[in-house]
Amino acid sequence: MIAETRLSEIVALWKEDKKQYVKRSTFAAYTLLIENHILPVFGETTLVEEQDVQTFVFRKLNEGLSHKTIKDILIVLKMILRFGVKNQMMEYRQIDIKFPPERDNHSIDILSRSHQKQIMEYIQSHFTFKNLGIYICLSAGMRIGEICALTWDDLDVENGIIHVQKTIQRIYIVGESRKHTEVILDTPKTKNSIREIPMTKDLLKMLRPIKKIVNGCFYVLTNEQTPTEPRYNNCTITQSRICSVFDLLYEQYAKARQAFLKKHLPISRFDSENLTFGLLERILAEDAHFCHLGIICHQPLWQLIRDWSLLDDDERRYVSNRATHLDFLIYNRVSKQPVLAIETDGYKFHKQGTRQAERDEKKDRILAQYGLPLLRLSTIGTDEKAKIRARLHEILI
Repeated sequence: MIAETRLSEIVALWKEDKKQYVKRSTFAAYTLLIENHILPVFGETTLVEEQDVQTFVFRKLNEGLSHKTIKDILIVLKMILRFGVKNQMMEYRQIDIKFPPERDNHSIDILSRSHQKQIMEYIQSHFTFKNLGIYICLSAGMRIGEICALTWDDLDVENGIIHVQKTIQRIYIVGESRKHTEVILDTPKTKNSIREIPMTKDLLKMLRPIKKIVNGCFYVLTNEQTPTEPRYNNCTITQSRICSVFDLLYEQYAKARQAFLKKHLPISRFDSENLTFGLLERILAEDAHFCHLGIICHQPLWQLIRDWSLLDDDERRYVSNRATHLDFLIYNRVSKQPVLAIETDGYKFHKQGTRQAERDEKKDRILAQYGLPLLRLSTIGTDEKAKIRARLHEILI
Protein backbone atom coordinates (compact mmCIF):
# COMPACT_ATOMS: atom_id res chain seq x y z
CA MET A 1 0.00 0.00 0.00
CA ILE A 2 1.50 3.31 -1.10
CA ALA A 3 0.73 6.23 1.20
CA GLU A 4 0.17 9.66 -0.33
CA THR A 5 2.92 11.75 1.22
CA ARG A 6 3.73 15.35 0.44
CA LEU A 7 7.13 15.88 -1.15
CA SER A 8 8.14 18.26 1.67
CA GLU A 9 7.76 15.37 4.15
CA ILE A 10 9.76 13.04 1.91
CA VAL A 11 12.47 15.69 1.63
CA ALA A 12 12.80 15.89 5.42
CA LEU A 13 13.27 12.12 5.69
CA TRP A 14 15.62 12.01 2.69
CA LYS A 15 17.83 14.71 4.21
CA GLU A 16 18.12 12.81 7.49
CA ASP A 17 19.21 9.73 5.57
CA LYS A 18 21.46 11.47 3.03
CA LYS A 19 23.55 13.52 5.46
CA GLN A 20 25.04 10.29 6.84
CA TYR A 21 26.80 9.57 3.55
CA VAL A 22 27.94 12.87 2.00
CA LYS A 23 30.27 15.70 2.97
CA ARG A 24 28.79 18.69 4.79
CA SER A 25 29.53 20.92 1.82
CA THR A 26 27.72 18.56 -0.55
CA PHE A 27 24.74 18.28 1.80
CA ALA A 28 24.66 22.08 2.09
CA ALA A 29 24.61 22.40 -1.72
CA TYR A 30 21.71 19.92 -1.91
CA THR A 31 19.85 21.85 0.78
CA LEU A 32 20.25 25.15 -1.04
CA LEU A 33 18.79 23.70 -4.26
CA ILE A 34 15.90 22.16 -2.33
CA GLU A 35 15.06 25.36 -0.43
CA ASN A 36 15.36 27.71 -3.41
CA HIS A 37 13.90 25.61 -6.23
CA ILE A 38 12.35 22.24 -5.37
CA LEU A 39 10.17 22.92 -2.32
CA PRO A 40 8.60 26.18 -3.61
CA VAL A 41 7.24 24.29 -6.65
CA PHE A 42 6.77 20.66 -5.58
CA GLY A 43 6.65 20.84 -1.77
CA GLU A 44 2.90 20.34 -1.42
CA THR A 45 2.50 17.73 -4.17
CA THR A 46 2.05 14.01 -3.50
CA LEU A 47 2.81 12.86 -7.06
CA VAL A 48 5.34 14.38 -9.43
CA GLU A 49 4.58 13.76 -13.10
CA GLU A 50 6.98 14.09 -16.03
CA GLN A 51 5.02 17.00 -17.51
CA ASP A 52 5.23 18.87 -14.18
CA VAL A 53 9.01 18.57 -14.22
CA GLN A 54 9.26 19.53 -17.91
CA THR A 55 7.22 22.67 -17.22
CA PHE A 56 9.46 23.41 -14.23
CA VAL A 57 12.55 23.15 -16.48
CA PHE A 58 11.14 25.58 -19.07
CA ARG A 59 10.23 28.03 -16.29
CA LYS A 60 13.74 27.92 -14.84
CA LEU A 61 15.26 28.44 -18.30
CA ASN A 62 13.06 31.51 -18.75
CA GLU A 63 14.24 32.79 -15.36
CA GLY A 64 17.79 32.72 -16.70
CA LEU A 65 19.19 29.60 -15.00
CA SER A 66 21.83 27.70 -16.95
CA HIS A 67 21.36 24.16 -18.27
CA LYS A 68 23.92 22.91 -15.77
CA THR A 69 22.20 24.51 -12.76
CA ILE A 70 18.83 23.06 -13.78
CA LYS A 71 20.37 19.63 -14.33
CA ASP A 72 21.90 19.82 -10.84
CA ILE A 73 18.43 20.58 -9.45
CA LEU A 74 16.96 17.61 -11.34
CA ILE A 75 19.63 15.27 -9.96
CA VAL A 76 18.57 16.19 -6.41
CA LEU A 77 14.86 15.98 -7.26
CA LYS A 78 15.26 12.49 -8.77
CA MET A 79 17.21 11.27 -5.71
CA ILE A 80 14.33 12.44 -3.52
CA LEU A 81 11.71 10.81 -5.78
CA ARG A 82 13.60 7.49 -5.83
CA PHE A 83 13.79 7.61 -2.03
CA GLY A 84 10.03 8.22 -1.85
CA VAL A 85 9.25 5.32 -4.20
CA LYS A 86 11.64 2.96 -2.41
CA ASN A 87 9.98 3.71 0.93
CA GLN A 88 6.46 3.41 -0.54
CA MET A 89 5.60 7.06 0.07
CA MET A 90 4.74 7.84 -3.56
CA GLU A 91 4.08 6.11 -6.87
CA TYR A 92 6.86 5.58 -9.41
CA ARG A 93 6.78 7.76 -12.52
CA GLN A 94 9.27 7.65 -15.39
CA ILE A 95 10.73 11.12 -15.89
CA ASP A 96 12.70 11.88 -19.08
CA ILE A 97 13.35 15.59 -19.50
CA LYS A 98 14.29 17.30 -22.77
CA PHE A 99 16.33 20.49 -22.98
CA PRO A 100 16.28 22.91 -25.91
CA PRO A 101 19.70 23.56 -27.49
CA GLU A 102 21.75 26.23 -25.74
CA ARG A 103 21.69 29.40 -27.78
CA ASP A 104 24.56 31.24 -26.16
CA ASN A 105 28.07 29.95 -26.69
CA HIS A 106 29.73 31.34 -23.55
CA SER A 107 33.46 31.87 -23.83
CA ILE A 108 35.77 31.73 -20.84
CA ASP A 109 37.86 34.82 -20.24
CA ILE A 110 41.40 33.54 -19.67
CA LEU A 111 44.30 35.44 -18.17
CA SER A 112 46.88 35.89 -20.93
CA ARG A 113 50.50 34.82 -20.45
CA SER A 114 51.67 38.43 -20.61
CA HIS A 115 49.18 39.54 -17.94
CA GLN A 116 50.09 36.58 -15.74
CA LYS A 117 53.76 37.48 -16.07
CA GLN A 118 53.03 41.11 -15.16
CA ILE A 119 51.10 40.09 -12.04
CA MET A 120 53.75 37.63 -10.89
CA GLU A 121 56.55 40.16 -11.42
CA TYR A 122 54.58 42.73 -9.46
CA ILE A 123 54.05 40.30 -6.56
CA GLN A 124 57.77 39.50 -6.42
CA SER A 125 58.54 43.18 -5.84
CA HIS A 126 55.48 43.95 -3.64
CA PHE A 127 55.35 41.08 -1.17
CA THR A 128 52.41 40.52 1.16
CA PHE A 129 51.11 37.18 2.41
CA LYS A 130 47.89 37.68 0.44
CA ASN A 131 49.91 38.41 -2.71
CA LEU A 132 51.90 35.25 -2.04
CA GLY A 133 48.63 33.30 -2.14
CA ILE A 134 47.86 34.76 -5.57
CA TYR A 135 51.38 33.82 -6.72
CA ILE A 136 50.93 30.22 -5.52
CA CYS A 137 47.53 30.04 -7.21
CA LEU A 138 48.98 31.22 -10.54
CA SER A 139 51.96 28.88 -10.20
CA ALA A 140 50.14 25.73 -9.06
CA GLY A 141 46.58 26.03 -10.40
CA MET A 142 44.99 25.52 -6.98
CA ARG A 143 41.41 26.33 -6.07
CA ILE A 144 40.84 29.46 -3.97
CA GLY A 145 39.53 27.46 -0.98
CA GLU A 146 42.64 25.26 -1.08
CA ILE A 147 44.88 28.34 -1.08
CA CYS A 148 43.04 29.75 1.94
CA ALA A 149 43.50 26.44 3.81
CA LEU A 150 47.27 26.17 3.18
CA THR A 151 49.52 26.22 6.23
CA TRP A 152 53.29 26.67 6.13
CA ASP A 153 53.69 22.97 6.98
CA ASP A 154 51.94 22.17 3.67
CA LEU A 155 54.79 23.87 1.78
CA ASP A 156 57.72 21.44 1.65
CA VAL A 157 60.66 23.52 0.41
CA GLU A 158 63.13 20.65 0.97
CA ASN A 159 61.44 18.55 -1.71
CA GLY A 160 59.77 21.41 -3.61
CA ILE A 161 56.24 20.08 -3.03
CA ILE A 162 52.89 21.67 -2.10
CA HIS A 163 50.70 19.25 -0.14
CA VAL A 164 47.01 19.93 -0.85
CA GLN A 165 45.01 18.29 1.92
CA LYS A 166 42.34 20.77 3.01
CA THR A 167 39.94 23.42 1.75
CA ILE A 168 38.01 26.24 3.38
CA GLN A 169 34.51 27.15 2.25
CA ARG A 170 31.34 28.88 3.44
CA ILE A 171 28.31 26.60 3.37
CA TYR A 172 24.56 27.13 3.77
CA ILE A 173 23.01 25.71 6.94
CA VAL A 174 19.28 25.26 7.55
CA GLY A 175 18.76 24.70 11.27
CA GLU A 176 15.59 24.13 13.23
CA SER A 177 15.51 27.72 14.45
CA ARG A 178 17.29 29.72 11.74
CA LYS A 179 19.07 29.70 8.40
CA HIS A 180 22.69 30.83 8.32
CA THR A 181 26.05 30.30 6.66
CA GLU A 182 29.13 28.78 8.25
CA VAL A 183 32.82 28.63 7.35
CA ILE A 184 34.26 25.10 7.49
CA LEU A 185 37.68 23.52 7.08
CA ASP A 186 37.25 20.26 5.17
CA THR A 187 38.97 17.83 2.81
CA PRO A 188 39.17 18.96 -0.85
CA LYS A 189 36.41 18.59 -3.42
CA THR A 190 37.27 15.01 -4.51
CA LYS A 191 39.69 12.25 -3.48
CA ASN A 192 41.88 13.11 -6.45
CA SER A 193 42.08 16.68 -5.15
CA ILE A 194 44.23 15.45 -2.26
CA ARG A 195 47.48 15.74 -4.17
CA GLU A 196 51.08 16.88 -4.28
CA ILE A 197 52.01 19.72 -6.63
CA PRO A 198 55.65 20.42 -7.59
CA MET A 199 56.77 24.00 -7.01
CA THR A 200 58.21 26.16 -9.78
CA LYS A 201 61.79 27.38 -9.37
CA ASP A 202 60.66 30.97 -8.84
CA LEU A 203 58.11 29.96 -6.19
CA LEU A 204 60.67 27.83 -4.38
CA LYS A 205 63.14 30.72 -4.42
CA MET A 206 60.51 32.99 -2.87
CA LEU A 207 59.43 30.50 -0.17
CA ARG A 208 62.79 29.21 1.11
CA PRO A 209 63.81 32.28 3.16
CA ILE A 210 60.25 32.76 4.51
CA LYS A 211 59.97 29.16 5.73
CA LYS A 212 62.94 29.68 8.04
CA ILE A 213 61.11 32.26 10.17
CA VAL A 214 57.40 31.33 10.10
CA ASN A 215 55.32 29.09 12.37
CA GLY A 216 54.47 25.90 10.48
CA CYS A 217 50.96 25.77 11.97
CA PHE A 218 50.04 29.26 10.76
CA TYR A 219 48.01 29.80 7.61
CA VAL A 220 49.96 31.13 4.61
CA LEU A 221 47.52 33.89 3.58
CA THR A 222 47.33 35.43 7.06
CA ASN A 223 50.53 34.15 8.71
CA GLU A 224 48.35 33.71 11.79
CA GLN A 225 46.53 30.88 13.57
CA THR A 226 43.25 31.86 11.93
CA PRO A 227 42.66 31.61 8.17
CA THR A 228 40.89 33.98 5.79
CA GLU A 229 37.69 32.67 4.27
CA PRO A 230 37.39 32.32 0.50
CA ARG A 231 35.90 35.50 -0.95
CA TYR A 232 37.41 37.28 -3.94
CA ASN A 233 37.07 40.58 -2.17
CA ASN A 234 39.71 39.69 0.47
CA CYS A 235 40.62 36.38 -1.16
CA THR A 236 37.08 35.05 -0.88
CA ILE A 237 34.33 33.82 -3.24
CA THR A 238 30.77 34.99 -2.57
CA GLN A 239 27.66 35.78 -4.53
CA SER A 240 28.23 39.50 -4.80
CA ARG A 241 25.31 41.90 -5.13
CA ILE A 242 27.25 43.40 -8.02
CA CYS A 243 27.53 41.13 -11.07
CA SER A 244 30.90 39.83 -12.21
CA VAL A 245 32.23 41.68 -15.25
CA PHE A 246 32.92 38.18 -16.76
CA ASP A 247 29.11 37.65 -16.74
CA LEU A 248 28.50 40.91 -18.59
CA LEU A 249 30.79 40.07 -21.55
CA TYR A 250 31.60 43.69 -22.17
CA GLU A 251 35.39 43.57 -22.48
CA GLN A 252 35.23 42.95 -26.24
CA TYR A 253 33.03 46.00 -26.56
CA ALA A 254 35.65 48.12 -24.74
CA LYS A 255 38.43 46.73 -26.97
CA ALA A 256 36.48 47.68 -30.05
CA ARG A 257 36.12 51.20 -28.76
CA GLN A 258 39.86 51.34 -28.04
CA ALA A 259 40.52 50.33 -31.65
CA PHE A 260 38.36 53.21 -32.84
CA LEU A 261 40.23 55.61 -30.59
CA LYS A 262 43.57 54.56 -32.07
CA LYS A 263 42.20 55.43 -35.51
CA HIS A 264 41.18 58.86 -34.14
CA LEU A 265 37.53 57.93 -34.10
CA PRO A 266 35.59 58.78 -30.91
CA ILE A 267 34.15 56.29 -28.44
CA SER A 268 31.47 58.81 -27.56
CA ARG A 269 29.71 61.76 -29.15
CA PHE A 270 31.01 63.80 -26.19
CA ASP A 271 34.59 65.02 -26.51
CA SER A 272 34.88 65.09 -22.71
CA GLU A 273 34.31 61.31 -22.55
CA ASN A 274 36.82 60.66 -25.33
CA LEU A 275 39.44 62.65 -23.43
CA THR A 276 38.65 60.78 -20.20
CA PHE A 277 38.97 57.41 -21.90
CA GLY A 278 42.38 58.29 -23.35
CA LEU A 279 43.51 59.47 -19.92
CA LEU A 280 42.35 56.23 -18.26
CA GLU A 281 44.22 54.14 -20.83
CA ARG A 282 47.45 56.03 -20.11
CA ILE A 283 47.04 55.76 -16.33
CA LEU A 284 46.51 51.98 -16.40
CA ALA A 285 49.41 51.48 -18.82
CA GLU A 286 51.92 53.63 -16.91
CA ASP A 287 51.50 52.26 -13.37
CA ALA A 288 52.48 48.64 -12.52
CA HIS A 289 49.96 48.69 -9.65
CA PHE A 290 47.19 48.87 -12.25
CA CYS A 291 48.43 46.23 -14.73
CA HIS A 292 45.57 43.89 -13.76
CA LEU A 293 42.84 46.45 -14.44
CA GLY A 294 40.66 46.95 -17.52
CA ILE A 295 38.12 49.54 -18.68
CA ILE A 296 34.51 49.15 -19.82
CA CYS A 297 32.79 52.06 -21.57
CA HIS A 298 29.11 52.92 -21.09
CA GLN A 299 28.29 50.03 -18.77
CA PRO A 300 24.47 49.65 -18.39
CA LEU A 301 23.54 49.85 -14.71
CA TRP A 302 20.79 47.23 -15.01
CA GLN A 303 23.40 44.64 -16.03
CA LEU A 304 25.64 45.49 -13.09
CA ILE A 305 23.13 45.06 -10.25
CA ARG A 306 22.40 41.43 -9.31
CA ASP A 307 20.41 41.80 -6.06
CA TRP A 308 17.65 44.39 -6.58
CA SER A 309 16.21 43.97 -3.08
CA LEU A 310 18.05 47.07 -1.79
CA LEU A 311 16.28 49.35 -4.29
CA ASP A 312 12.97 51.16 -3.77
CA ASP A 313 10.44 51.44 -6.62
CA ASP A 314 11.82 54.71 -7.93
CA GLU A 315 15.38 53.37 -7.92
CA ARG A 316 14.26 50.18 -9.69
CA ARG A 317 12.66 52.23 -12.48
CA TYR A 318 15.84 54.27 -12.80
CA VAL A 319 18.15 51.22 -12.92
CA SER A 320 15.92 49.27 -15.34
CA ASN A 321 16.00 52.16 -17.86
CA ARG A 322 18.28 50.89 -20.64
CA ALA A 323 19.77 54.40 -21.02
CA THR A 324 21.06 54.48 -17.44
CA HIS A 325 24.76 53.64 -17.51
CA LEU A 326 28.18 54.33 -16.03
CA ASP A 327 30.45 56.36 -18.30
CA PHE A 328 33.41 54.14 -17.38
CA LEU A 329 33.85 51.06 -15.19
CA ILE A 330 37.34 50.01 -14.13
CA TYR A 331 37.43 46.32 -13.21
CA ASN A 332 39.85 43.64 -12.02
CA ARG A 333 40.70 41.37 -14.96
CA VAL A 334 41.75 38.56 -12.58
CA SER A 335 38.69 38.39 -10.31
CA LYS A 336 36.35 40.04 -12.87
CA GLN A 337 34.98 42.31 -10.15
CA PRO A 338 34.19 46.04 -10.53
CA VAL A 339 36.76 48.34 -8.88
CA LEU A 340 35.79 51.96 -9.63
CA ALA A 341 33.02 53.76 -11.53
CA ILE A 342 33.95 57.04 -13.22
CA GLU A 343 31.54 59.68 -14.50
CA THR A 344 32.50 62.62 -16.72
CA ASP A 345 30.19 65.53 -15.87
CA GLY A 346 29.71 68.44 -18.25
CA TYR A 347 29.26 71.52 -16.06
CA LYS A 348 26.12 72.99 -17.65
CA PHE A 349 24.36 69.63 -18.04
CA HIS A 350 25.14 68.38 -14.51
CA LYS A 351 25.06 71.61 -12.50
CA GLN A 352 23.04 71.85 -9.27
CA GLY A 353 19.29 72.23 -9.71
CA THR A 354 19.06 70.46 -13.06
CA ARG A 355 17.11 67.24 -13.71
CA GLN A 356 20.42 65.53 -14.50
CA ALA A 357 21.80 66.55 -11.11
CA GLU A 358 18.85 64.78 -9.47
CA ARG A 359 19.60 61.65 -11.48
CA ASP A 360 23.27 61.93 -10.49
CA GLU A 361 22.32 61.97 -6.81
CA LYS A 362 20.16 58.88 -7.34
CA LYS A 363 23.02 57.05 -9.08
CA ASP A 364 25.46 58.07 -6.31
CA ARG A 365 23.06 56.71 -3.68
CA ILE A 366 22.56 53.38 -5.50
CA LEU A 367 26.29 52.78 -6.01
CA ALA A 368 26.94 53.61 -2.34
CA GLN A 369 24.32 51.03 -1.31
CA TYR A 370 26.19 48.35 -3.26
CA GLY A 371 29.65 49.41 -2.13
CA LEU A 372 30.97 50.40 -5.58
CA PRO A 373 33.29 53.44 -5.35
CA LEU A 374 32.48 56.34 -7.69
CA LEU A 375 34.64 59.22 -8.92
CA ARG A 376 33.05 62.20 -10.69
CA LEU A 377 35.22 64.34 -12.96
CA SER A 378 33.86 67.79 -13.75
CA THR A 379 34.78 69.41 -17.06
CA ILE A 380 35.65 72.55 -15.14
CA GLY A 381 37.89 70.67 -12.69
CA THR A 382 41.68 70.30 -12.75
CA ASP A 383 44.36 67.61 -12.22
CA GLU A 384 42.13 64.71 -13.28
CA LYS A 385 45.09 62.33 -13.67
CA ALA A 386 46.18 62.79 -10.05
CA LYS A 387 42.59 62.36 -8.82
CA ILE A 388 42.12 59.06 -10.69
CA ARG A 389 45.49 57.66 -9.59
CA ALA A 390 44.90 58.65 -5.97
CA ARG A 391 41.42 57.04 -5.93
CA LEU A 392 42.73 53.77 -7.41
CA HIS A 393 45.63 53.65 -4.96
CA GLU A 394 43.20 54.26 -2.09
CA ILE A 395 41.05 51.30 -3.21
CA LEU A 396 43.80 48.86 -4.16
CA ILE A 397 46.76 49.51 -1.89
